[in-house]
Amino acid sequence: MCIGLFLDSENTPAEMRVLLAGAKINTPDVKYHLGEILPGEQIPVVAYNQNMRAHAFFMTWGFPDQTRKKSPWIASTRLETIENKILFIDGYRQRRCVVVVSSYFEWKKVDGKLVKYIVYPNEGDFMYLGGIYRLQNDRPYLVILTQPACETLEGINDRMPVIIPREHCAEWIKPSRRPKYLLKYVDHNINCKIAEESCPCPL
Repeated sequence: MCIGLFLDSENTPAEMRVLLAGAKINTPDVKYHLGEILPGEQIPVVAYNQNMRAHAFFMTWGFPDQTRKKSPWIASTRLETIENKILFIDGYRQRRCVVVVSSYFEWKKVDGKLVKYIVYPNEGDFMYLGGIYRLQNDRPYLVILTQPACETLEGINDRMPVIIPREHCAEWIKPSRRPKYLLKYVDHNINCKIAEESCPCPL
């Protein structure tokens, strides 16, 4: 689920401009863009730096996995089973991040046609998605955590991203927070709107 993310490219709010200005890409060959973002591309996130302070970074969305047939990226993983997965458990315990987006979208086949569903917040400019990351060849890669869909979204998919209320983002990314306490920072019933449009799926 969560096939694509979106960052407003036409009317970027002040908060996002500050985030983009503060984020750093350590490798000059890596570029980012606003608008629709797919796995394998760069996206700004907030995480703790080496000085144990919250900071903005660019990370590649998805853990690389060349054995996958459709896409070489593991873009998401289930929150409720994450502690049983060796690939993700270290990130969940020590390397959590918040992915800041204007909306997310995915496709669903309806009456033989692919329909693009766009989910965006009912209030405010952003959604704060819970993620974890790992370092590979000195580059950060992230996956987005998912949870069972709330009633509003279950008609589109039985999964939705883990949503972190803005007031809890600082607590979510703290490495000192134990996993058993993290669920209290998660919003299980997202307050959102849904738009749809017919369009070709690029994947």
